[in-house]
Amino acid sequence: MEDQSTAMRRLKQEQRITELSNTKSKNIDTASIPEIIDILHACEEEIFSGWQNYQTLFCKDFVEKLSEVSKHATDFIKDSSDNAIILSGCGTSGRLAFFISTKMNSLLQERGFPECFDYIIAGGKRALTHSVEAFEDSPAAGQDELIKVSEGKKKVLFIGISCGLSAPFIAGQLHYCMSHLETFLPVLLGFNTLHMVSDKAIEGWDQSLLSVTERLKLLEKNGQGYIFNPIVGPEAITGSSRMKGGGATKLILETCFLTALSQLGQSSQEKDEKMNTDNPSADDSFKPEEMITSLFECYKQVWETSYQYSKDQLSKLLEQAGKTLLASGHVYYLGWDTWGVLGMIDASECPPTFGSDFDDIRGFMKGGLMSRASSPQTVNAARSLDPPEDETSLKFFNASVLPSITANDSVVFLLPLNNERIDDDLKTLLPSVIEKTQQVGIISTSSLDKTQLAIEGYTLVLLGKLYKETMKDLDPKWKKVLDDRLDSSLWSAVLKSVNEFAVKSALNAISTGAHIAKGKVYQNYMVDLRLSNSKLLDRGIGIVSRCAGCSKEIARDAVMRAIYMTDDITSFRETPVSSIIQTAGNVERVVPVAIVLAITECTIKEALDHQKRVPIIRTLILNLL
Repeated sequence: MEDQSTAMRRLKQEQRITELSNTKSKNIDTASIPEIIDILHACEEEIFSGWQNYQTLFCKDFVEKLSEVSKHATDFIKDSSDNAIILSGCGTSGRLAFFISTKMNSLLQERGFPECFDYIIAGGKRALTHSVEAFEDSPAAGQDELIKVSEGKKKVLFIGISCGLSAPFIAGQLHYCMSHLETFLPVLLGFNTLHMVSDKAIEGWDQSLLSVTERLKLLEKNGQGYIFNPIVGPEAITGSSRMKGGGATKLILETCFLTALSQLGQSSQEKDEKMNTDNPSADDSFKPEEMITSLFECYKQVWETSYQYSKDQLSKLLEQAGKTLLASGHVYYLGWDTWGVLGMIDASECPPTFGSDFDDIRGFMKGGLMSRASSPQTVNAARSLDPPEDETSLKFFNASVLPSITANDSVVFLLPLNNERIDDDLKTLLPSVIEKTQQVGIISTSSLDKTQLAIEGYTLVLLGKLYKETMKDLDPKWKKVLDDRLDSSLWSAVLKSVNEFAVKSALNAISTGAHIAKGKVYQNYMVDLRLSNSKLLDRGIGIVSRCAGCSKEIARDAVMRAIYMTDDITSFRETPVSSIIQTAGNVERVVPVAIVLAITECTIKEALDHQKRVPIIRTLILNLL
């Protein structure tokens, strides 16, 4: 029988990079709040610097590949009446597909082009605000959704997002694309190397994730498909791809499409204003690779500045949010424009990641989610949301949530103000909230005019200097590339996008820090995740194995006992994965209970008693070992 250290080395070798424990964050659960922010910063830095010796964002091969897809996107946008650019994902990836597609459609409208972006999220409209993880395992469901959304289109640029290259839902869509290359140009985006893709049989399908990616790799040789797989390293919270994976997805796709738009020339208004001047965007010598690298540098610059300027005040918000969850209170994000959407995305990710309740952290935004739906497809999606659209709006918050707020609750306002007039909704909501609770924060890009607000009592987090000032510090080489290519409309879009990247990072820090305070993290493992799809089931087994220092076989048995609440799992050994997941998705605290079972030789009843007496996992494990 192998010793524990040998078993741990073997397990590590078997894990995909996106499922590995990041050595920089192994003690994040015992760190102070400022230390938590530093740890998250150090882990996120790998988005730009890369991890070990793997391909990074700035590698020539990756930049050239992204450049090729941006050129295709330009062609699709030029003839958008018959074409579509469809982004698809599961969970966070699907929400970002919605976020980016609706934002790009809005930008196309501003520049006088017809909308051509659309999105797919596994689980449908409800998954925009709720955890609907099980659909990720269905290739057939993915294919059906793609057929529906692409109906009537002659050409489709399809980008499937799967941070771990592990979603059968996306594999089913890519397989369909590759069977209809006369219509589809398939692209896969993820953050593992291809040799880490699973070759396991997928229930009810004759393909595997590996067979799909290998076929796509062959098509890539002649430009019939593409695989984007830069390596951004393990997550700060192991496997939580909502963090670095989500951030990298956002900046990669936005960079691709902003580069595509830059090749279409200036907006119609600026063309009229500059008819007698040379238009640099008509320069045939333009190299998209330079634009892409410049945009990556732009994201990096603003991200670094935001940490430098916001750390002290952001620490206060983390402390407030942690106290709130420990006191069984609620954290509410109240946001405007795209910042509001990011708040809702961050909140929706907490139940599957930390096993939290839907109302523990919840997001609202001005106008509700409907305000972000611009195309007929997305309008119908937002109208069909469950809960209804108005339950995501500030109006609903004011009428139905505000009256029940107590001193234990925290409220964080997300304000992309940029020195503009303070919104009337803010003037009304802020004093009303402060009357209820002193745990109030504001995240903004600029100081607020207190003569307009005439109120104190909140923590203001400034995400760095004003972004136009930050851009002055950008390397002149990269700034010149952007200045030569971007009219004022696209510059605004770039500043908005990099601004959002910093906001997403701050929100991830708040929700992660709050759940660490509540004991939902052991070392850097999320030990109370819901095992609601095959990826999360495998992740849960891996977490039990590492925390208990046991083999995968022992860990799996412990997980099965915790799922079925029995000491005898003989009758469940041949149960299909789909059935296990269906049961597991409705059982709370599966992983913590399974850790106890794997460490001790106790019964399921005794394990439940142990976990109930000592809910903080690190303390519980130390007591048992």
